[in-house]
Formats: sequence, C-alpha cells, structure tokens
Amino acid sequence: MQLRRLLYSFRLMIVLIVLASVTHHAAGQTLNFKQFTVNNGLLSSTVYFTYQDSKGYMWFATEAGVNRFDGRTFESFTVDDGLSDNEILWIQEDSQHRIWFLTLSGQLSFYKNGKFYNPSNHPLLKKAVTRSSFVSFFEDSKKRIWLGTNQQDVVMIGNSRVTHYTLPSKLLLANSFVVEDNNGTIWVL
Repeated sequence: MQLRRLLYSFRLMIVLIVLASVTHHAAGQTLNFKQFTVNNGLLSSTVYFTYQDSKGYMWFATEAGVNRFDGRTFESFTVDDGLSDNEILWIQEDSQHRIWFLTLSGQLSFYKNGKFYNPSNHPLLKKAVTRSSFVSFFEDSKKRIWLGTNQQDVVMIGNSRVTHYTLPSKLLLANSFVVEDNNGTIWVL
C-alpha cells in the first residue's frame, strides 16, 4: 500500500513539475502587435479584407485601392496602376498564381507576373462585368473561377469563356457563395 502511495506521489510530483515548467515558459512569452495606418503607407484606414499570397506578401483591400506588404514596406496600387476599381472588397489567389481583386463596381481585375489585367486589357474580364458588387470567390476542381455577387448573380470564368447565372429569388439583395461537394457538384448558397 505504501508503495502505491509513493508511486502516486512521485507521479503527481512529476506532473506538477512539468506543468510548472510549461506555465513558466508560457508566461515568459509576450505577443507583439504593430498597428499600421495611412502614416505607414496604407492607402486608407478602411480595410475590407487581408490576404497572404503564396509568395508571403500580405495584400490589403481598401476603399482607395490595394496595398502589398513585404514585411517592411507597403506598395500601393490603384486604377492608375491597372486595377479596375479602387474600392476592393476581396482578394484571392488562384491555382495559376493570379491575385484576383473583387470590386464594389462589378469589374474584376487580377495581378500576375508584375502586371494588372482588367476589363480594358483582358477579353474575359470584359465579359465578366456585372451590375453587382463581387462578394465571394471560389475555384473548383476543374480550375474554373466562380464569383458571387450581392444581387443573386454568379459569374463563372473557365475554359476560355464567361457564363453569367442569375439565381431565382424574391430577395432584393442576397450574397451568393459557391462551394463544391465531394462529387464535384457546384452549389450556390
């Protein structure tokens, strides 16, 4: 009986020592936060969306354009640089490493290899213009791009063509989001 108590006490002591050392290390770490503003290079203090691309850059969608951050400095992009609109709501990268910019105005643009593509210099983007704001992005297993809007419209870009879908609904405004199930069926929510 004493041996069991001794083993129990020994195990309890080991657990307490481990917990004390873990707690000591956790308490010794501090979290550092840095707030970035227009004084640091952001185009606007209104940031709708942030995204980290495959190269590690942070992208910030603002009401005045987009910023790309390399960890030290901000680079700014607007319609003067090739964006289709300055009010960017969503940023997403696809499997071809294009960085897509979804806009309030319903005009898309993307960035690839140092160049912006928009409706004025890319025929598929010209066909994808809609009267609604783009609010969601999805790339399916067939590498097609699906874009949902805030007015029941969905735009699909794939196989060198653009298809517009209008969802039947009695709602005046309804955001559309696209997903794909395990069978490859596309669902619009």
